[in-house]
Amino acid sequence: MGQLREGHLLIASKKHVNAAGMLGRDAILELENVISAIGDFYQKQYQQGLLCFEHGVLNDEGSCGGCGIYHMHLHVLPASFEEFSKAIQRVRSQEGHIISSAEGLFDTRRYVERQKTYLFLSYHGEGTTPVSYIAHSRGNYFESQYMRKIICSVLGRTNWDWRSITWEETEFFNTMEKCRAFFGGQPAGQLAGNLFLRTQAG
Repeated sequence: MGQLREGHLLIASKKHVNAAGMLGRDAILELENVISAIGDFYQKQYQQGLLCFEHGVLNDEGSCGGCGIYHMHLHVLPASFEEFSKAIQRVRSQEGHIISSAEGLFDTRRYVERQKTYLFLSYHGEGTTPVSYIAHSRGNYFESQYMRKIICSVLGRTNWDWRSITWEETEFFNTMEKCRAFFGGQPAGQLAGNLFLRTQAG
């Protein structure tokens, strides 16, 4: 529920883990393959790149992190690089936030090792090297749905709170139709291996 725009998907692990930064090397490589496959989908269906974000929390209680869903889930949605850049700038401008360039999802493991909640943000555009950043807060806390608010502000939307959705979302149905047409009926294992669901609409 609560698509930020048509094409918005979640990638969630079948096994319980709080954050991508808690995954092993093979699982992160698998996750990056899933993101790449969805990026191809976005290029074909929306002629846009892929914006990815995750709020990485460290436990099931939210006492270190602030997220409302204490299970690893990465948001991906079609977006322009300009929209991604605006989102990065808005995170950077918040007092107490420290944002650094990252090599990719592997860098999230360093934050987990240091017991720091984090925001992971990346952009994958056609024919370009992915650009990634990781942000953390001096207070080691980001409010629930923080990045949803940021992305909505960039997109000029106001319905950032998925809990408040009470209407039928046509964007959701459009997304699922296009996913089925693009990915066909292939089992999750053919696309992503054994750890991850293929796609889970968000």
